[in-house]
Amino acid sequence: MAGEDNVVPIQKQEQDGLVELGVTGLEQSGGRIHEEFLPQLQGRRGIQVFKEMRDNDPTVGAMLFAIEMLIRQVEWRVEPGEENPSGVAKAEFVDSNFEDMSATWDDTMSDILSMLTFGFSLLEEVYKVRKGETDDPTTTSKFDDGRVSWAKLPIRAQETIERWIFNPETNDLAGAVQVARPDFRPRELPMTKMLLFRPMANKANPEGRSMLRNAYRPWFFKKRIEEIEGIGVERDLAGLPTALVPPRLLAAGASAEDKALLSQIEQVLRNVRRDEKEGLIFPLARDAEGQLTYEFKLLTTGGRRQFDTVKIIDRYDRRIASTMLADFILLGQEGRTGSFALAESKTALFAVAIGAFLDSIAEVFNRFAIPRLMKLNTFPDEGGTPTLVHGDIESIDIDKLGDYVVKLSQAGIQLIDEKTERFLRMSGGLPEREETFVIGEPDLDPEPEPEPLEEEPPDLEDDDAP
Repeated sequence: MAGEDNVVPIQKQEQDGLVELGVTGLEQSGGRIHEEFLPQLQGRRGIQVFKEMRDNDPTVGAMLFAIEMLIRQVEWRVEPGEENPSGVAKAEFVDSNFEDMSATWDDTMSDILSMLTFGFSLLEEVYKVRKGETDDPTTTSKFDDGRVSWAKLPIRAQETIERWIFNPETNDLAGAVQVARPDFRPRELPMTKMLLFRPMANKANPEGRSMLRNAYRPWFFKKRIEEIEGIGVERDLAGLPTALVPPRLLAAGASAEDKALLSQIEQVLRNVRRDEKEGLIFPLARDAEGQLTYEFKLLTTGGRRQFDTVKIIDRYDRRIASTMLADFILLGQEGRTGSFALAESKTALFAVAIGAFLDSIAEVFNRFAIPRLMKLNTFPDEGGTPTLVHGDIESIDIDKLGDYVVKLSQAGIQLIDEKTERFLRMSGGLPEREETFVIGEPDLDPEPEPEPLEEEPPDLEDDDAP
Protein backbone atom coordinates (compact mmCIF):
# COMPACT_ATOMS: atom_id res chain seq x y z
CA MET A 1 0.00 0.00 0.00
CA ALA A 2 1.27 3.50 -0.81
CA GLY A 3 2.75 5.35 2.09
CA GLU A 4 3.40 2.29 4.26
CA ASP A 5 7.13 2.93 4.18
CA ASN A 6 6.58 6.23 6.04
CA VAL A 7 4.74 4.64 8.97
CA VAL A 8 6.76 4.80 12.18
CA PRO A 9 7.42 1.23 13.39
CA ILE A 10 5.89 0.26 16.73
CA GLN A 11 8.52 -0.35 19.36
CA LYS A 12 8.11 -2.92 22.11
CA GLN A 13 7.46 -0.32 24.81
CA GLU A 14 4.74 1.13 22.59
CA GLN A 15 3.26 -2.33 22.24
CA ASP A 16 3.14 -2.54 26.01
CA GLY A 17 0.99 0.58 26.09
CA LEU A 18 3.52 2.76 27.93
CA VAL A 19 3.77 5.42 25.22
CA GLU A 20 1.02 7.65 23.87
CA LEU A 21 0.77 7.00 20.15
CA GLY A 22 -1.90 9.38 18.84
CA VAL A 23 -2.84 13.02 19.33
CA THR A 24 -6.17 14.71 20.01
CA GLY A 25 -6.17 16.50 16.65
CA LEU A 26 -6.93 19.89 18.18
CA GLU A 27 -6.57 22.59 15.54
CA GLN A 28 -4.21 25.07 17.15
CA SER A 29 -1.15 26.96 16.10
CA GLY A 30 0.99 29.21 18.22
CA GLY A 31 -1.33 28.61 21.15
CA ARG A 32 -4.41 29.93 19.31
CA ILE A 33 -7.37 27.64 18.76
CA HIS A 34 -8.91 27.32 15.28
CA GLU A 35 -11.69 24.81 15.91
CA GLU A 36 -14.48 27.31 15.13
CA PHE A 37 -15.21 27.47 11.39
CA LEU A 38 -17.05 30.82 11.51
CA PRO A 39 -14.50 33.67 11.54
CA GLN A 40 -16.83 35.96 13.50
CA LEU A 41 -16.91 33.45 16.38
CA GLN A 42 -13.18 32.86 16.61
CA GLY A 43 -11.05 34.20 19.45
CA ARG A 44 -11.86 37.58 20.90
CA ARG A 45 -14.35 38.36 18.12
CA GLY A 46 -16.41 35.39 19.21
CA ILE A 47 -16.23 36.46 22.85
CA GLN A 48 -17.64 39.86 21.93
CA VAL A 49 -20.48 38.24 19.96
CA PHE A 50 -21.41 35.94 22.85
CA LYS A 51 -21.25 38.89 25.23
CA GLU A 52 -23.68 40.80 23.01
CA MET A 53 -26.02 37.81 22.94
CA ARG A 54 -25.94 37.56 26.74
CA ASP A 55 -26.40 41.26 27.44
CA ASN A 56 -28.77 42.31 24.64
CA ASP A 57 -31.10 39.41 23.89
CA PRO A 58 -33.99 38.95 26.36
CA THR A 59 -34.40 35.22 25.66
CA VAL A 60 -30.70 34.44 26.07
CA GLY A 61 -30.55 36.60 29.19
CA ALA A 62 -33.59 34.82 30.67
CA MET A 63 -32.03 31.40 30.06
CA LEU A 64 -28.71 32.29 31.66
CA PHE A 65 -30.45 34.04 34.56
CA ALA A 66 -32.60 30.96 35.22
CA ILE A 67 -29.56 28.68 35.22
CA GLU A 68 -27.53 30.92 37.50
CA MET A 69 -30.33 31.45 40.00
CA LEU A 70 -31.06 27.72 40.18
CA ILE A 71 -27.38 26.88 40.68
CA ARG A 72 -26.84 29.61 43.27
CA GLN A 73 -29.64 28.26 45.45
CA VAL A 74 -28.08 24.78 45.52
CA GLU A 75 -26.42 23.86 48.79
CA TRP A 76 -22.81 22.72 48.72
CA ARG A 77 -21.08 20.68 51.39
CA VAL A 78 -17.69 19.10 51.98
CA GLU A 79 -17.72 15.41 52.81
CA PRO A 80 -14.81 13.64 54.52
CA GLY A 81 -12.89 11.05 52.56
CA GLU A 82 -13.18 8.62 55.47
CA GLU A 83 -15.49 8.59 58.46
CA ASN A 84 -12.87 9.00 61.17
CA PRO A 85 -11.57 11.94 63.24
CA SER A 86 -8.77 12.70 60.77
CA GLY A 87 -11.13 12.64 57.79
CA VAL A 88 -13.62 14.89 59.56
CA ALA A 89 -10.86 17.35 60.52
CA LYS A 90 -9.71 17.58 56.90
CA ALA A 91 -13.26 18.16 55.69
CA GLU A 92 -13.83 20.90 58.27
CA PHE A 93 -10.63 22.64 57.15
CA VAL A 94 -11.62 22.59 53.47
CA ASP A 95 -15.11 23.79 54.33
CA SER A 96 -13.65 26.71 56.30
CA ASN A 97 -11.82 27.86 53.15
CA PHE A 98 -15.08 28.65 51.37
CA GLU A 99 -16.14 30.88 54.26
CA ASP A 100 -12.80 32.66 54.58
CA MET A 101 -12.22 33.96 51.03
CA SER A 102 -12.34 37.67 50.26
CA ALA A 103 -15.13 37.04 47.70
CA THR A 104 -18.32 35.20 48.55
CA TRP A 105 -19.05 31.75 47.20
CA ASP A 106 -21.98 33.16 45.20
CA ASP A 107 -19.70 35.67 43.49
CA THR A 108 -17.17 32.96 42.75
CA MET A 109 -19.93 30.78 41.33
CA SER A 110 -21.04 33.63 39.04
CA ASP A 111 -17.50 33.81 37.65
CA ILE A 112 -17.45 30.04 37.14
CA LEU A 113 -20.80 30.12 35.34
CA SER A 114 -19.46 32.55 32.76
CA MET A 115 -18.27 29.32 31.10
CA LEU A 116 -21.84 28.89 29.84
CA THR A 117 -21.57 32.09 27.80
CA PHE A 118 -17.98 31.91 26.61
CA GLY A 119 -17.26 28.16 26.65
CA PHE A 120 -14.70 28.27 29.45
CA SER A 121 -13.89 30.01 32.69
CA LEU A 122 -10.36 30.30 34.05
CA LEU A 123 -9.86 30.96 37.77
CA GLU A 124 -6.58 31.39 39.65
CA GLU A 125 -5.93 29.91 43.07
CA VAL A 126 -4.58 32.68 45.30
CA TYR A 127 -3.41 31.51 48.73
CA LYS A 128 -2.76 33.10 52.11
CA VAL A 129 -1.45 32.06 55.51
CA ARG A 130 -4.17 32.23 58.15
CA LYS A 131 -2.84 34.55 60.84
CA GLY A 132 -6.11 35.99 62.08
CA GLU A 133 -7.43 39.50 61.59
CA THR A 134 -4.92 41.80 59.85
CA ASP A 135 -5.02 45.23 58.22
CA ASP A 136 -4.42 43.73 54.80
CA PRO A 137 -7.76 42.67 53.26
CA THR A 138 -5.98 40.14 51.02
CA THR A 139 -4.49 38.19 53.94
CA THR A 140 -6.90 38.74 56.82
CA SER A 141 -8.58 35.59 58.08
CA LYS A 142 -11.14 34.39 60.58
CA PHE A 143 -8.64 31.78 61.70
CA ASP A 144 -5.15 31.99 63.16
CA ASP A 145 -4.03 28.37 62.89
CA GLY A 146 -1.15 29.18 60.49
CA ARG A 147 -2.52 26.93 57.75
CA VAL A 148 -2.40 27.84 54.05
CA SER A 149 -5.86 28.50 52.61
CA TRP A 150 -7.52 30.16 49.64
CA ALA A 151 -7.43 33.95 49.80
CA LYS A 152 -9.65 34.13 46.71
CA LEU A 153 -10.40 32.37 43.43
CA PRO A 154 -10.51 35.30 40.98
CA ILE A 155 -11.46 34.92 37.33
CA ARG A 156 -9.09 35.70 34.49
CA ALA A 157 -11.46 37.29 31.99
CA GLN A 158 -11.96 35.34 28.78
CA GLU A 159 -11.27 38.33 26.53
CA THR A 160 -7.85 38.80 28.18
CA ILE A 161 -6.54 35.32 27.31
CA GLU A 162 -4.17 35.98 24.43
CA ARG A 163 -3.13 32.38 23.76
CA TRP A 164 -2.66 28.97 25.38
CA ILE A 165 0.57 27.20 26.26
CA PHE A 166 0.91 23.52 25.31
CA ASN A 167 3.62 21.10 26.39
CA PRO A 168 5.69 20.48 23.23
CA GLU A 169 6.41 16.88 24.21
CA THR A 170 3.02 15.66 25.41
CA ASN A 171 0.83 18.32 23.73
CA ASP A 172 -1.02 18.70 27.05
CA LEU A 173 -2.25 22.08 28.26
CA ALA A 174 0.44 23.74 30.36
CA GLY A 175 -0.95 27.24 30.88
CA ALA A 176 -2.20 30.44 29.29
CA VAL A 177 -0.87 33.89 28.44
CA GLN A 178 -2.95 36.82 29.63
CA VAL A 179 -2.75 40.36 28.26
CA ALA A 180 -4.96 42.78 30.16
CA ARG A 181 -5.28 46.24 31.60
CA PRO A 182 -3.76 48.33 33.08
CA ASP A 183 -0.32 47.61 31.63
CA PHE A 184 -1.14 45.05 28.88
CA ARG A 185 1.93 43.11 29.95
CA PRO A 186 1.90 39.41 28.98
CA ARG A 187 1.46 37.23 32.05
CA GLU A 188 1.99 33.48 32.04
CA LEU A 189 -0.61 31.56 34.02
CA PRO A 190 0.54 27.95 34.71
CA MET A 191 -2.19 25.33 34.92
CA THR A 192 -0.69 24.10 38.18
CA LYS A 193 -2.23 27.21 39.73
CA MET A 194 -5.36 27.52 37.61
CA LEU A 195 -8.84 25.99 37.58
CA LEU A 196 -10.38 25.50 34.12
CA PHE A 197 -14.15 25.05 33.93
CA ARG A 198 -15.95 24.05 30.71
CA PRO A 199 -19.57 23.05 30.10
CA MET A 200 -18.38 20.66 27.42
CA ALA A 201 -15.06 19.86 25.81
CA ASN A 202 -13.89 18.22 22.60
CA LYS A 203 -10.34 17.31 21.55
CA ALA A 204 -9.15 18.64 24.93
CA ASN A 205 -9.96 22.13 23.69
CA PRO A 206 -9.22 24.56 26.57
CA GLU A 207 -11.76 27.03 25.18
CA GLY A 208 -14.54 24.45 25.44
CA ARG A 209 -17.80 25.20 23.65
CA SER A 210 -20.21 27.98 24.48
CA MET A 211 -23.75 26.96 25.37
CA LEU A 212 -24.84 29.81 23.08
CA ARG A 213 -23.08 28.40 20.03
CA ASN A 214 -26.14 26.63 18.61
CA ALA A 215 -28.26 29.71 19.36
CA TYR A 216 -26.04 31.98 17.25
CA ARG A 217 -27.78 31.40 13.92
CA PRO A 218 -31.38 32.05 15.13
CA TRP A 219 -30.07 34.99 17.21
CA PHE A 220 -28.35 36.46 14.15
CA PHE A 221 -31.49 36.38 11.99
CA LYS A 222 -33.68 37.54 14.86
CA LYS A 223 -31.44 40.53 15.48
CA ARG A 224 -31.48 41.55 11.81
CA ILE A 225 -35.24 41.18 11.52
CA GLU A 226 -35.79 43.24 14.65
CA GLU A 227 -33.58 45.99 13.24
CA ILE A 228 -35.47 45.97 9.93
CA GLU A 229 -38.76 45.89 11.80
CA GLY A 230 -37.77 48.94 13.86
CA ILE A 231 -36.70 50.86 10.76
CA GLY A 232 -39.88 49.82 8.97
CA VAL A 233 -42.12 50.96 11.82
CA GLU A 234 -40.37 54.29 11.94
CA ARG A 235 -40.65 54.77 8.18
CA ASP A 236 -44.29 53.74 8.19
CA LEU A 237 -45.05 56.31 10.89
CA ALA A 238 -42.76 59.06 9.65
CA GLY A 239 -42.85 58.37 5.93
CA LEU A 240 -39.97 57.89 3.55
CA PRO A 241 -37.91 61.09 3.35
CA THR A 242 -37.29 62.21 -0.22
CA ALA A 243 -35.33 65.16 -1.60
CA LEU A 244 -35.49 66.59 -5.09
CA VAL A 245 -32.26 68.26 -6.16
CA PRO A 246 -30.93 69.92 -9.36
CA PRO A 247 -29.59 67.39 -11.92
CA ARG A 248 -26.11 68.90 -11.81
CA LEU A 249 -25.66 67.55 -8.23
CA LEU A 250 -26.17 64.01 -9.53
CA ALA A 251 -24.02 64.36 -12.64
CA ALA A 252 -20.84 62.29 -12.93
CA GLY A 253 -18.79 65.44 -13.49
CA ALA A 254 -20.24 67.39 -10.56
CA SER A 255 -17.95 69.95 -9.01
CA ALA A 256 -16.50 69.56 -5.56
CA GLU A 257 -18.98 72.12 -4.20
CA ASP A 258 -21.94 70.25 -5.72
CA LYS A 259 -20.68 66.93 -4.33
CA ALA A 260 -20.33 68.44 -0.87
CA LEU A 261 -23.84 69.86 -1.08
CA LEU A 262 -25.25 66.48 -2.15
CA SER A 263 -23.48 64.81 0.78
CA GLN A 264 -25.06 67.27 3.19
CA ILE A 265 -28.55 66.63 1.77
CA GLU A 266 -28.01 62.84 2.08
CA GLN A 267 -27.01 63.31 5.72
CA VAL A 268 -30.19 65.31 6.31
CA LEU A 269 -32.30 62.46 4.91
CA ARG A 270 -30.60 59.90 7.13
CA ASN A 271 -31.16 62.01 10.22
CA VAL A 272 -34.89 62.58 9.74
CA ARG A 273 -36.72 61.37 12.86
CA ARG A 274 -40.19 61.89 14.25
CA ASP A 275 -39.22 62.98 17.75
CA GLU A 276 -38.85 66.10 19.87
CA LYS A 277 -36.07 67.31 17.55
CA GLU A 278 -38.29 67.11 14.52
CA GLY A 279 -37.75 69.94 12.02
CA LEU A 280 -35.99 70.67 8.76
CA ILE A 281 -34.64 73.76 7.03
CA PHE A 282 -34.51 73.55 3.23
CA PRO A 283 -33.63 76.39 0.82
CA LEU A 284 -36.48 78.06 -1.05
CA ALA A 285 -34.99 78.37 -4.54
CA ARG A 286 -36.72 78.47 -7.95
CA ASP A 287 -35.41 78.15 -11.46
CA ALA A 288 -36.11 80.52 -14.36
CA GLU A 289 -39.50 78.88 -14.95
CA GLY A 290 -40.56 79.35 -11.35
CA GLN A 291 -40.20 75.66 -10.38
CA LEU A 292 -38.66 74.75 -7.05
CA THR A 293 -34.99 73.92 -7.38
CA TYR A 294 -34.90 71.97 -4.07
CA GLU A 295 -37.79 70.11 -2.52
CA PHE A 296 -38.22 67.82 0.48
CA LYS A 297 -41.21 65.55 1.11
CA LEU A 298 -42.25 62.30 2.81
CA LEU A 299 -43.56 59.37 0.81
CA THR A 300 -46.12 57.29 2.71
CA THR A 301 -46.12 53.53 2.84
CA GLY A 302 -48.11 51.54 0.36
CA GLY A 303 -49.85 49.41 2.99
CA ARG A 304 -49.34 46.49 5.40
CA ARG A 305 -46.23 44.37 5.01
CA GLN A 306 -46.73 40.84 3.67
CA PHE A 307 -44.65 39.16 6.41
CA ASP A 308 -45.69 38.85 10.06
CA THR A 309 -42.41 39.72 11.77
CA VAL A 310 -43.89 38.92 15.19
CA LYS A 311 -44.32 35.26 14.28
CA ILE A 312 -40.90 35.13 12.67
CA ILE A 313 -39.17 36.57 15.73
CA ASP A 314 -41.22 34.30 17.98
CA ARG A 315 -40.02 31.29 16.01
CA TYR A 316 -36.40 32.28 16.47
CA ASP A 317 -37.00 32.82 20.19
CA ARG A 318 -38.23 29.24 20.51
CA ARG A 319 -35.17 27.95 18.68
CA ILE A 320 -32.84 29.93 20.92
CA ALA A 321 -34.53 28.61 24.08
CA SER A 322 -34.57 25.03 22.74
CA THR A 323 -30.79 25.00 22.33
CA MET A 324 -30.45 25.04 26.12
CA LEU A 325 -33.58 22.99 26.95
CA ALA A 326 -35.12 26.18 28.36
CA ASP A 327 -38.12 26.55 26.06
CA PHE A 328 -40.40 26.13 29.07
CA ILE A 329 -39.72 29.80 29.91
CA LEU A 330 -41.82 30.71 26.84
CA LEU A 331 -44.89 28.81 28.04
CA GLY A 332 -47.77 31.19 28.66
CA GLN A 333 -46.35 33.97 26.49
CA GLU A 334 -48.35 35.22 23.51
CA GLY A 335 -51.08 32.65 24.08
CA ARG A 336 -48.62 29.73 24.07
CA THR A 337 -49.95 27.09 26.43
CA GLY A 338 -49.09 23.60 27.46
CA SER A 339 -50.22 20.96 29.89
CA PHE A 340 -48.83 20.80 33.40
CA ALA A 341 -47.27 17.44 32.58
CA LEU A 342 -45.48 18.97 29.58
CA ALA A 343 -44.13 21.85 31.66
CA GLU A 344 -43.05 19.45 34.40
CA SER A 345 -41.22 17.20 31.95
CA LYS A 346 -39.45 20.15 30.35
CA THR A 347 -38.30 21.57 33.70
CA ALA A 348 -37.19 18.11 34.82
CA LEU A 349 -35.01 17.77 31.72
CA PHE A 350 -33.67 21.27 32.31
CA ALA A 351 -32.80 20.31 35.90
CA VAL A 352 -30.91 17.25 34.66
CA ALA A 353 -28.81 19.46 32.38
CA ILE A 354 -28.04 21.84 35.24
CA GLY A 355 -27.10 18.89 37.42
CA ALA A 356 -24.48 17.96 34.82
CA PHE A 357 -23.01 21.47 35.06
CA LEU A 358 -22.84 21.11 38.84
CA ASP A 359 -21.11 17.75 38.52
CA SER A 360 -18.45 19.25 36.23
CA ILE A 361 -17.82 22.11 38.67
CA ALA A 362 -17.48 19.72 41.62
CA GLU A 363 -15.15 17.50 39.58
CA VAL A 364 -12.70 20.35 38.96
CA PHE A 365 -12.54 21.13 42.68
CA ASN A 366 -12.19 17.48 43.67
CA ARG A 367 -9.49 16.66 41.11
CA PHE A 368 -7.40 19.80 41.31
CA ALA A 369 -8.29 22.51 43.83
CA ILE A 370 -8.77 20.43 46.99
CA PRO A 371 -5.80 18.05 46.48
CA ARG A 372 -3.50 21.05 45.85
CA LEU A 373 -4.79 22.72 49.00
CA MET A 374 -4.20 19.60 51.08
CA LYS A 375 -0.60 19.29 49.83
CA LEU A 376 0.17 22.78 51.15
CA ASN A 377 -0.83 21.75 54.66
CA THR A 378 0.27 19.02 57.04
CA PHE A 379 -2.34 16.43 57.88
CA PRO A 380 -2.16 12.79 58.97
CA ASP A 381 -2.07 10.29 56.13
CA GLU A 382 -5.27 8.62 57.23
CA GLY A 383 -8.65 10.20 56.63
CA GLY A 384 -8.58 10.36 52.84
CA THR A 385 -9.17 13.50 50.76
CA PRO A 386 -12.35 15.55 51.30
CA THR A 387 -14.71 16.07 48.38
CA LEU A 388 -17.04 18.90 47.40
CA VAL A 389 -20.62 17.71 46.88
CA HIS A 390 -23.64 19.65 45.65
CA GLY A 391 -27.26 19.25 46.68
CA ASP A 392 -30.31 18.74 44.50
CA ILE A 393 -31.59 21.28 42.00
CA GLU A 394 -35.26 20.68 42.73
CA SER A 395 -36.96 20.00 46.03
CA ILE A 396 -37.80 16.34 46.44
CA ASP A 397 -41.47 15.37 46.65
CA ILE A 398 -41.55 13.78 50.09
CA ASP A 399 -44.87 12.03 49.42
CA LYS A 400 -43.49 10.35 46.34
CA LEU A 401 -40.28 9.51 48.16
CA GLY A 402 -42.23 8.07 51.08
CA ASP A 403 -44.35 5.95 48.78
CA TYR A 404 -41.19 4.74 47.12
CA VAL A 405 -39.59 3.74 50.41
CA VAL A 406 -42.78 1.98 51.55
CA LYS A 407 -42.91 0.05 48.32
CA LEU A 408 -39.28 -0.94 48.76
CA SER A 409 -40.02 -2.25 52.24
CA GLN A 410 -43.14 -4.09 51.06
CA ALA A 411 -41.06 -5.72 48.36
CA GLY A 412 -38.72 -7.06 50.99
CA ILE A 413 -35.82 -4.79 50.05
CA GLN A 414 -33.91 -3.87 53.20
CA LEU A 415 -32.20 -0.47 53.40
CA ILE A 416 -29.14 -1.66 55.22
CA ASP A 417 -26.38 0.79 54.17
CA GLU A 418 -25.54 4.10 55.81
CA LYS A 419 -25.44 6.05 52.53
CA THR A 420 -29.08 5.23 51.86
CA GLU A 421 -29.98 6.26 55.37
CA ARG A 422 -28.08 9.53 54.95
CA PHE A 423 -29.82 10.23 51.63
CA LEU A 424 -33.26 9.56 53.08
CA ARG A 425 -32.58 11.79 56.05
CA MET A 426 -31.26 14.56 53.82
CA SER A 427 -34.28 14.27 51.51
CA GLY A 428 -36.65 14.61 54.45
CA GLY A 429 -34.72 17.40 56.13
CA LEU A 430 -33.91 15.24 59.17
CA PRO A 431 -30.69 15.59 61.19
CA GLU A 432 -28.01 12.98 60.85
CA ARG A 433 -27.98 10.26 63.46
CA GLU A 434 -24.78 10.15 65.45
CA GLU A 435 -24.77 6.46 66.31
CA THR A 436 -24.52 3.89 63.57
CA PHE A 437 -27.41 1.52 63.11
CA VAL A 438 -29.01 -0.56 60.37
CA ILE A 439 -32.39 0.29 58.85
CA GLY A 440 -34.90 -2.52 58.50
CA GLU A 441 -32.84 -5.10 60.32
CA PRO A 442 -33.14 -6.39 63.87
CA ASP A 443 -30.38 -5.66 66.29
CA LEU A 444 -27.49 -7.80 65.12
CA ASP A 445 -25.77 -7.76 68.51
CA PRO A 446 -28.49 -8.44 71.09
CA GLU A 447 -27.57 -8.64 74.73
CA PRO A 448 -26.63 -12.22 75.59
CA GLU A 449 -29.23 -14.12 77.50
CA PRO A 450 -28.18 -15.06 81.04
CA GLU A 451 -26.87 -18.61 81.29
CA PRO A 452 -29.06 -21.01 83.35
CA LEU A 453 -27.93 -21.62 86.90
CA GLU A 454 -26.24 -24.91 87.51
CA GLU A 455 -28.09 -27.40 89.69
CA GLU A 456 -26.81 -27.67 93.20
CA PRO A 457 -24.56 -30.70 93.66
CA PRO A 458 -25.87 -33.41 95.96
CA ASP A 459 -24.89 -33.22 99.57
CA LEU A 460 -22.29 -35.92 100.02
CA GLU A 461 -22.66 -35.79 103.79
CA ASP A 462 -26.31 -36.86 103.68
CA ASP A 463 -27.03 -39.92 105.80
CA ASP A 464 -28.99 -41.52 102.98
CA ALA A 465 -26.08 -41.31 100.60
CA PRO A 466 -24.57 -44.67 99.65
